[in-house]
Amino acid sequence: MWFIQFLLAPATQFSRDQYEVTPGPSNLSALFSQHALSVEVYEWAESVLLPCQISSLPMNPTVVWSRYDLKPSTIHQCYPKGDDLTDQNQRYSDRTSMKTDALITGDLSLTLRKPRLSDSGNYTCTITAFGNERRLADVELQVKDPFPPWAKGLDAVSVVLVVLAVAVGLFIYCYYFRTGMSLLHYP
Repeated sequence: MWFIQFLLAPATQFSRDQYEVTPGPSNLSALFSQHALSVEVYEWAESVLLPCQISSLPMNPTVVWSRYDLKPSTIHQCYPKGDDLTDQNQRYSDRTSMKTDALITGDLSLTLRKPRLSDSGNYTCTITAFGNERRLADVELQVKDPFPPWAKGLDAVSVVLVVLAVAVGLFIYCYYFRTGMSLLHYP
């Protein structure tokens, strides 16, 4: 019997409404959340954890993290002998990892390094064993811009103010230098 649990990261929002599903003739039971997990992170953070955990692993499982809106959809693939990233979507190259003991401990969480705005989307963790595929977790990742739009406008205003201050300073310096007057001289 498989029971699926979700690890909760600090930024994760999760509803506790859950129900049990007994799929097909394999007699495998799974506990699923009624709602997808939602994880939020700022762009270019060091990393973000997409949680997925299973308490009982079948023999020789394959774990695949996917984003079905992308082609190819594979984000990360893990076999008992190690990771196989040959079918990995290139936008995730050198940015994904799972714990080396994931298929022993059942912690199938995916670490995504240096998240980008384009990484926002729905991620699915599936496990396959003996020809049976089970969806373990759906995680919605929201990568947020670290600077709100109004802050980006402040950059442009700051540059203009600095250039204006330098121009005024040069004008005053040149005026007093050319006229021979001192700023400290009082009439």
